[in-house]
Amino acid sequence: MSEKLDGVRCYWDGSTMFTRNGNRIFAPKEWVAKLPDVALDGELWSGRDNFQQIVSTVRRNEPDSEKWKDIKFMVFDGPSCKGGFAKRYKQLESEIGKDNSVVKLIEQAACKGKEHLEQWMDKICGGKGEGVMIKDPKSAYEHKRSWSLLKVKRFEDAEAKVTGH
Repeated sequence: MSEKLDGVRCYWDGSTMFTRNGNRIFAPKEWVAKLPDVALDGELWSGRDNFQQIVSTVRRNEPDSEKWKDIKFMVFDGPSCKGGFAKRYKQLESEIGKDNSVVKLIEQAACKGKEHLEQWMDKICGGKGEGVMIKDPKSAYEHKRSWSLLKVKRFEDAEAKVTGH
């Protein structure tokens, strides 16, 4: 399990960044230079309760280096890594390393049961976090929501696409 971050979903294919919908993300060259050559799936994030600022920074076609300084690429999976999630995560640890100032692996913990999940939820939600993601450690990588990746939150929400007004 890991914290559910409220940022901008980002895919890095080794040379270009994209949103979940396939729109290109333009980051400063010096920021992009710190990304590894391996494909990454994660969230562009600069802290809890900061979603609007992240969106306004990331959606610009002309990147503002000063505003990107606080943004981290919080990685939760490696699409091109082989094996189940636990094995892919280990591969990412060696690919990314601990000293990268831009790319960080999202902390993972083996869920030991409902009480353990509730403790994580208390810690995260008590600090204005959104919730917890639970993932099957043996699951294959999927570029979509699945039963092997569940979102646990303490409030209801939904996503929709507005098609008219």
